[in-house]
Amino acid sequence: MNSLGKSDQRTFLTYTLKAGVSYRPNNRHNFYGNGGYFTRPPFFRNSFDDARYSNQYLDGLTEENVISAEVGYSYRTSVIKVNLNAYYTLWQNRTLAFDLVTQDQLDNGTNILPTSLTGLESTHKGLETDFT
Repeated sequence: MNSLGKSDQRTFLTYTLKAGVSYRPNNRHNFYGNGGYFTRPPFFRNSFDDARYSNQYLDGLTEENVISAEVGYSYRTSVIKVNLNAYYTLWQNRTLAFDLVTQDQLDNGTNILPTSLTGLESTHKGLETDFT
């Protein structure tokens, strides 16, 4: 494959803030919580109009923001160990690049259109448990 030459350099100022607490009233019980906020540059594969054919950055490319929190409880004895936790993550300003495949009705051909979406938001949340 031929190189498209150097692209412009982009610099992103990113940071991470995290904190957590744990409370253990005795050896059997443990309560904990943690949270964080961080920014990150977009994934490299999602930064260009179409990295296969262009070295032009997407318009509006910016840092992605992630807010995360988790709370949990652990119970321990010599017979059983149980962990319960709940988590929540909000990911903002996401960028996603993908190929949109379409069928051309006139000549039965397939068209592949490089597509990018910016400013996406996704939420990940759930409950988890494990025991031994």
